[in-house]
Amino acid sequence: MVFYAVYITLIRKKLPDDDERSGWFSMAQLLGFLGLFNFFIFLPAALILNFTKRERFNALTLKQLSLVVGKGLLDNVLSDYLWAKAVLLTTTTVASAGLTIQVLLAAIVDSLSGNKPSFTDFIGAAAVMVGFAGINIPAEVFHRSKETSIELEPVTSFTDPPQIVSDSIRVDSSETQVS
Repeated sequence: MVFYAVYITLIRKKLPDDDERSGWFSMAQLLGFLGLFNFFIFLPAALILNFTKRERFNALTLKQLSLVVGKGLLDNVLSDYLWAKAVLLTTTTVASAGLTIQVLLAAIVDSLSGNKPSFTDFIGAAAVMVGFAGINIPAEVFHRSKETSIELEPVTSFTDPPQIVSDSIRVDSSETQVS
C-alpha cells in the first residue's frame, strides 16, 4: 500500500500534464523504467523457480510465449498507461477508485458466462458504483455558497445618459450636489 501511494504521488508530481515541458519524465519513460525494474527484481525469482524445477520455462512453446507477451503488452502496459493518464487528467483518488469498477464488470461477465454471482457480490458492486459516483460529484452540489449574488439590472437603452451613484448625495430643491 505504501509503494502504491509513492507510485501515484510520483506520477502526479513528476510527470508532465498537458505540455511536455513541465515534468521530469515522460509517461513512456516512466512505464519503461517500471518494466525494467520489475524485470531485474523478478528475474532472480524466475531463475530460482526454473533451476529448482518448480516452474520450467523451457516447457513454453513459441506460441505460448507470444500469447503471454501479447497479453502482457495489451493488458498490463496499456491499462497502466491509461490509468496513469487518468491520474494526470483527474485526481489520484478518482483514478484509483475507478479501478474498483472492475468488481461490477466481473459480476456482469460472471453472469453472462454462467457463473452466477451471489447476492452479496451484486450488493458490493452497487456499493462500489455509488462510492465512485459519490467521489465524482462536486462538493458544491451539497454545500450552498454563503456569498450572495448581485444581479445587475439590464440597461434598457444605450442612448440614456449614465447615472452616477454615490454614497453621499445631498438633494436640495434648488441644486443637486454630489460630494
